[in-house]
Amino acid sequence: PNFSIIVCEFVLGTVIGNLGQDKTPTKIKNALLRVCNSIPSFLAGKCNEMVTNYGTQIEQYIADGKSAESTCVSIHLCSST
Repeated sequence: PNFSIIVCEFVLGTVIGNLGQDKTPTKIKNALLRVCNSIPSFLAGKCNEMVTNYGTQIEQYIADGKSAESTCVSIHLCSST
């Protein structure tokens, strides 16, 4: 399986679920890092890499109300099927 897709959708889904309506870039980034630090270590590396490489884009997409799946597609970690 493509762990990038799994990690992306799981992490972003968790972040979106935990944020509620408070979707400021700082809150989003902190939530991303919290989730990356709480998942099993074999996935945490992928998670941290995703935040490092795409954090700003992810923050913008989530702030704009995009879903986890569409955000992962937009940053090219998932294909749209």
